Amino acid sequence: MTYSRRVVLHSPEDTCARGSGPAELACDKPEWKSWLSLLSAVHRAFEDPMWARAVPEGPVTAEPPQSPAPLLERAVLRVDAEGADRFVREIFGLAESNGGSSPPLESAARDTRLDALALLEAAIRQDARSLRQWATTLGVESSALRVAAAVSATPLLHACRRAWEHRLPRGSTRGYCPVCGAWATLAEARGLERGLHLRCGRCGGDWLTGGGSCPYCANADPATLGSLVSDGPVENRKIETCGACRGYLKLITTLQATPADALTLIDLDTLELDIAALEESYVRPEEPAYRLRTRVIASSTAKWRRL
Repeated sequence: MTYSRRVVLHSPEDTCARGSGPAELACDKPEWKSWLSLLSAVHRAFEDPMWARAVPEGPVTAEPPQSPAPLLERAVLRVDAEGADRFVREIFGLAESNGGSSPPLESAARDTRLDALALLEAAIRQDARSLRQWATTLGVESSALRVAAAVSATPLLHACRRAWEHRLPRGSTRGYCPVCGAWATLAEARGLERGLHLRCGRCGGDWLTGGGSCPYCANADPATLGSLVSDGPVENRKIETCGACRGYLKLITTLQATPADALTLIDLDTLELDIAALEESYVRPEEPAYRLRTRVIASSTAKWRRL
């Protein structure tokens, strides 16, 4: 099956060669400037050690090691409350320039009722009900707050993935991230062997999967599994589809793994694939893949003073 939309598709290697950071992409895609300003702030935050300090040495879960529970299930993340508050308010302030919310998110960035740790917890849990309640409390558009909260949680999620990378399964048949429980953002047919890896845009997760079935509903009937491919000359990107659940997943062919901190940029740079899938009535699941019971609480701020 093919789609007829003719677009210029760059390979991930080309993007990285030009420079994979938000600043470099902003030069090529000026219409993305306001959105990329958010990602620039997130990239700077990756270097802040407060996020790594928030992650426990091992996942805190009552589930056995062979369980399909993500590593973040039941984890307690102890975050510097002041640092988190500054960062979340910075993201909300930057998100205002993206438009689409009335009143703007900038008003929420100045609101004394904003609870950064509660928002981070709701975003990590993908708790839509809690996020809607926060939107009502802060008087902003629900969809805009949901996006800003998800962006704000990215440095903490990446810190968890880096700390627990050695615990990731070698292979998995699941379509959701073994670290944070989100549905895979895209798939990579990687290397000369074209091993199929699923990637998580939230935390940067990377897990090898056997393929041959829908990552969402596990449908393995080849008669209902298909692909949408470009009519153009670029062959390194396509869309895997499932006729049973009408789900889709973007697939890119690459020699090497996309850097974890570049996955959001690649997701943005392949927006034409999402548009093509939607035009054919394929969608991504609305419900979270896994309902986490993660907690985000304030770290101890007790200080000693000399008497």
